[in-house]
Amino acid sequence: MTRLHIGVGVAALILALTGAVYFTVPSSLEAKARAQVKDRTARVAALVQRNATLDAIFTTKQAERMATTHEDELVVALLVPKNSVDERYTLSEAVFAKIKGEREPGVPEPDVLAVFDASGEIALRQGERQPITDEWAKGHKLVAEVLGSSKVAGSKDIWRYRNQDYMKVGVAPLFQGDKPVGALLVGYVIDNKGAIAEASEMDAQVAYFIEDRVRVSSLQNVDKATHDKLTEKLKSAGLMAKALASGRADQVVSISLGGQNYFATTVAIRNFEEKTSGAVVLVSQDAAIKPYGKVRLAIALLGLGALVIALLAIFLTARSVLGQSEEIELGVTEIINGNIDYVFKPVGADFDGLANALNVMMSRLTGRPEPGEEDEEGGGEMRPSVLLGEMEATTQQATTDPETLALAQESEPTYYARLFDEFSKAKKASGDAGGVSFEAFVAKLRVNELSLIKKYNCRQVRFRVVAAGGQVTLKPVPIF
Repeated sequence: MTRLHIGVGVAALILALTGAVYFTVPSSLEAKARAQVKDRTARVAALVQRNATLDAIFTTKQAERMATTHEDELVVALLVPKNSVDERYTLSEAVFAKIKGEREPGVPEPDVLAVFDASGEIALRQGERQPITDEWAKGHKLVAEVLGSSKVAGSKDIWRYRNQDYMKVGVAPLFQGDKPVGALLVGYVIDNKGAIAEASEMDAQVAYFIEDRVRVSSLQNVDKATHDKLTEKLKSAGLMAKALASGRADQVVSISLGGQNYFATTVAIRNFEEKTSGAVVLVSQDAAIKPYGKVRLAIALLGLGALVIALLAIFLTARSVLGQSEEIELGVTEIINGNIDYVFKPVGADFDGLANALNVMMSRLTGRPEPGEEDEEGGGEMRPSVLLGEMEATTQQATTDPETLALAQESEPTYYARLFDEFSKAKKASGDAGGVSFEAFVAKLRVNELSLIKKYNCRQVRFRVVAAGGQVTLKPVPIF
């Protein structure tokens, strides 16, 4: 397997693992986050419904408190004859101003204050000398119920306000003695601002539908078209009808609105008379899974970093190993080219064992001391040694003399046996007691023969034993 194959394989493995983690881990986390958002949507919807109930109690209690506190003044203004418009207006405005000025800290100011007479028609209204009865039709069941009560009891409902707007109202009776002579209405307009305030507490988007259409919401940059689109999506899922029928929709659905993905569900808001209003809760899916976009980026960068590091490690390792192997290869080439005294030097931890093994092999083939023997015997640097003596650097050209011809025609087994015998006897005669085995002797000759054949460009090299000056050497005889 080549370096390219290894690199491609490692890169493919890292990319495959990174891709698997990239697509599975964030997706699993996102799925879990979506499931949590879906559950939270249902919980927030239940909380909105409970808050609506508490708000109804609050609105009713506000109407009852104001009616009880200012009952005498309101009844006086109410009993002024209808034709005394200015007197009625002056008295009622003074009471209404007092009611708004004396509200408790933290209690919102009413948007509408009005008084119904005993017949259920509007008699007094803040800011109007002659209240327009057409805006709120006669015969409200809520007003009739309050006027028919024999005790201080209020109730809450949702009424139309100024054409397309709506308001939540609280109505409480006004008594003259034990007889109810009118009813005070306290109204709070339902608008986007109020929905935004409620949404900030819930950490979710809140909308209200009335008469089968979304009227207000906490959605940013909201307009009628947005509300109409939301209405259409809720209708298609049947959420509004289910909420009005059973109090709460039995499902949470995923919807897309304004480029955002939400989970949405609905709950009904129970009122005295009006039975078509409810709340919509929307919790953003995109906000929940947004942090996992960073997880994807981190995984991608981690995979890229691992790929770069792996490829760099392969490159550096290959470079280091190849450098050492090339040193070994150069040494082998030296030996092939005839340098049988070549010694492999340490090239690095990865190939030091091989270099030492090659040195041992060459030592045993050539008969020179093995690595370490020089240091044990005499110290100093390791240097090439020739067991059979240094080869003579010069030689005669081939001749036709009988001795050379006989040497060339001698068979190898006979030649090697004779030469080994002559060499051994000459070494003993010179006083050298060290011996060499026949196998090592022959290996030495064969290695030298190959290098000298290449050196002299001859067909064969044979040796003669020469003893001179107490030294025994082998003289090469090239045969052409």
